[in-house]
Amino acid sequence: MLYQDRDYILTGATGILGSHVLYELLRMRKEKLLSGKIILLSRSVKSLNVSERIEKLFDDDLIPDYIKAYDKKELLSMIHIIDADLKTPGLFSESLKCLTQKAVFIHLASIVDLGTKKSTREKIYENNYLPTINLLTELQDIIDRFIFVSTAFASGEREGVINDEFLGLDFNKRKFRNHYERIKLETEHEVSKICIEKKISYQILRPSIICGRLMDAPYFVMPKFLTFYLVGGFFYSMKNRSNGNMEMIRISANNSSVLNIVPVDYAAKAIVRAMEREDIIELNIVSNCGVTIAEIGSIIFNCLDFEDYMIVKKEPEEKNQLEQLYYKIVGEQFNRYIHSGKTEFATNLLESVMSDYKSPDVRENLGSLFEYAFQRKFIDSL
Repeated sequence: MLYQDRDYILTGATGILGSHVLYELLRMRKEKLLSGKIILLSRSVKSLNVSERIEKLFDDDLIPDYIKAYDKKELLSMIHIIDADLKTPGLFSESLKCLTQKAVFIHLASIVDLGTKKSTREKIYENNYLPTINLLTELQDIIDRFIFVSTAFASGEREGVINDEFLGLDFNKRKFRNHYERIKLETEHEVSKICIEKKISYQILRPSIICGRLMDAPYFVMPKFLTFYLVGGFFYSMKNRSNGNMEMIRISANNSSVLNIVPVDYAAKAIVRAMEREDIIELNIVSNCGVTIAEIGSIIFNCLDFEDYMIVKKEPEEKNQLEQLYYKIVGEQFNRYIHSGKTEFATNLLESVMSDYKSPDVRENLGSLFEYAFQRKFIDSL
């Protein structure tokens, strides 16, 4: 292990992907592939203090079986928790005096909002961009390697084959679907600039849309139902509100548009394996095939036993009540993705990182992924 004797600092551990990266680090620690501290920067919320939030990550219905094989108290003893709001600069120099050596910093904490309003841009800038740059600047003397987890959609609207090199793209000359994408690319550029100036080793790792587990049992587990799950959650809610008598729905989408969806456990394993590769600066963590909105819609409506829907080219001008709600609630976050041109991601580099694993088939397991969500009534566990 390239950084076996380093401490590891992780943000975003209470998130979907962050929790699975934490599980991977704990497994590596138990297998003596890591020897340093595992430090979590997280914050308390109104309903739970930070320690309670971390303990919740180890609920039996969430953790993979390989974590269940270890003693929970022993695992928790391996974690050093720092209660801190990442938006507050100047907190960490004092808090991280527990470090005895330089650290690998894995930065996953991020809010996801795919809206296009000006207020959304300000929210993302203040919660994603500024904390990232402040953390890197403040902690530069203790960081041996900085891992910034971005998004595979940070290069904006594209068609054709997408490779791993985004840092050479000018974000001022690109078309983005939302502020989230643009600010992710801006952050990548600034992280790269600072790390080069300060001679800090760094990586930009970019997962695509995250779905439930497909590698580590129990399968299909998803602690929060975000992104494409929102479509299923919306129609689940609408059917309950209508006592099973939903109106007809026309969903506008580009038939050639696909969503790239990657299992959360595959993405987490790719992150920790990529850290061992000093030759990798940028890596897209993606599936080798996409899923169309027609395939997603078919699964959702089959689960709901609902047949009165159509995929259409254009958004209807005259909408019934269900359609009005769909385009207002789901469309704001989702429409620009299902109207994009046809794309695919180059996966040669990813396959070299994950040479000992076969990429799970998301399309083949889409029904089971949604069945899990319907069983949980789209209620988040975290």
